[in-house]
Amino acid sequence: MGKIFKEHILITFAVFFLVMIIIVPSVINVLMNFVGGNGTNDGWLGFWGGYLGATFTILGVFLQLRHENEVEKNRLKAEYSKKLREDSIESFLNIIDNFNSINMVYSKYYVNLNELINKYGITGENLNDFYKREKIDKAKDFVCEVYRIKKVLENEVSDLDVKYLKLSNLVSSYRIKQLPFLKFDKNNQSFADRETAAKSLLNLLKYTKQLFGITNYFTIIASFFETYLTDNDKENIVANLNARWLGDNIINVIKSANGKNVSNKLDEIIKNAEKLSQEYIR
Repeated sequence: MGKIFKEHILITFAVFFLVMIIIVPSVINVLMNFVGGNGTNDGWLGFWGGYLGATFTILGVFLQLRHENEVEKNRLKAEYSKKLREDSIESFLNIIDNFNSINMVYSKYYVNLNELINKYGITGENLNDFYKREKIDKAKDFVCEVYRIKKVLENEVSDLDVKYLKLSNLVSSYRIKQLPFLKFDKNNQSFADRETAAKSLLNLLKYTKQLFGITNYFTIIASFFETYLTDNDKENIVANLNARWLGDNIINVIKSANGKNVSNKLDEIIKNAEKLSQEYIR
């Protein structure tokens, strides 16, 4: 019953008016007739004047308290909504920062491997030519450079698998609990609304995972040089490259959607995320 009165103020007023103005006076009138009385007209006029005054005073107090309660409730609601939005953008920036740091490491692998492939003119179809004496040293130099770069970068990538798993869990939790409170931008292709924002976050995970393959190829190619340090056989380097290139199609991985395109897509979403955060901060 109390809930009905709170939700329907007109009903509350009607009930109050019915009780205080009609029912109570009627009951008093019945009781006075039953027990008898000799009140004067002036006395009754004073009584009803005081009664009605008290009734409207109570009604006024009730309305004032209700208004103040609504104002306070709206203030608290606005503060809570603001806190939710602030927490959402803070978590969002943390997620994007994590993606950015991981992507920067994988981009180093991609850029370096792509540059080496171009530097040594490797197409995946000409590896047999590297058996020739005038080119076999290029195969050795290629795997040597990959090995050297891997050694420089391996500390950065050592715990990225763990970071990715944590980031994946963080994104899942964020999509459910905080994403609805993010301030979207209809002009932002990646974060125009809740649906596109959720899709963009999932794509960040998807594209980042695809770039994992780049580090795997670095490890594989570097291992060919480690083998060379043991057997000193340059032809074995070419044979290993040939087998891997044909089996795993590394060239296509580097130059196709799993390489440059994926890296570009990641960069695009991250830039849109940074743009959204800047608009929010303003």
